[in-house]
Amino acid sequence: MDSGFRSILAVHENEDDNTDERAFYRLVLEEFSNGAQILAEAQRHGMTPSAFKNRGMSGFDLPFIPMRTAKKFSIKKHTLSQHPYFHAHDFYEFIYVHSGFCRQNISGGEIELKSGQACLVCPGCAHLIERCANRDIIIKLVIPEALFAECAKSMPDTAKGFSVFEVPVSAQHFIMQLLNEQLYNDSLHERAVESYLVLLFTELERENCRKKSAFEATVKRYIADNIKTATLNGFASELGYTTCYTSRIVNLHTGKKFKEILAEMRISKAIKLLLDTSLTVEDVAEETGYATACGFYKQFTARCGMTPAEYRRTMQ
Repeated sequence: MDSGFRSILAVHENEDDNTDERAFYRLVLEEFSNGAQILAEAQRHGMTPSAFKNRGMSGFDLPFIPMRTAKKFSIKKHTLSQHPYFHAHDFYEFIYVHSGFCRQNISGGEIELKSGQACLVCPGCAHLIERCANRDIIIKLVIPEALFAECAKSMPDTAKGFSVFEVPVSAQHFIMQLLNEQLYNDSLHERAVESYLVLLFTELERENCRKKSAFEATVKRYIADNIKTATLNGFASELGYTTCYTSRIVNLHTGKKFKEILAEMRISKAIKLLLDTSLTVEDVAEETGYATACGFYKQFTARCGMTPAEYRRTMQ
């Protein structure tokens, strides 16, 4: 870690640790769209200004979700003085783990990010970041919706409200550039931020495409090698994952269900056998993993618009 990076992180830690009570109250009103409600609840629970500042919203139960708000881009370390609490926001939050770990409770489940990983949390998604340890360096990027729409046009919005990424070295570089850019406040600052964000999300999308392509090749290789016996359970066993998780990542990386890919590859194999061999239709069905010839006829006709025998006569 170079001295410049270390000094920036130290400034962030010092700012959070030394915020006085009056400034802390002002920050609550500025950073939360329902900040006035939060302060009223703290008072109702008998929280003194000092106790509220030291314990934050983890010191009492709120009957609503605190909603963070932001109109401008910012980037900052998740500091040691921050207490965990459930919250949502009206912006995108990109949480990058430079070193150590980041543990979150999000969308009803728990995830753990390791060094070199990141999580993009969409607006409205409630989450809680566990308190970090001294070894953990977690960088949080606050990206307003309009800025995200402009700079991350190809990034998918997930229905569950968040996405997890492996961050390649090329993308890590742009995160560091954004961190350094916070030191400037000149006329080119906003343009530089937009440019670095475009480059960051471009590199993430490139890495995502590479992973999708490699994973899809893995699925197809397994099916090709086991065309007669391939199952989702069998593929999950080869990967060492649960069947449920395997089903989810197959759909995520290919946009299709495992059974859809299997059906497509079996029909493709059947077409090749019909055209290149003299096997009977019943034998083709057996060679491609269909339990019955009737099932093969039905699937083939639905996909190709004609029976296997008609296809053979027409295409040969």
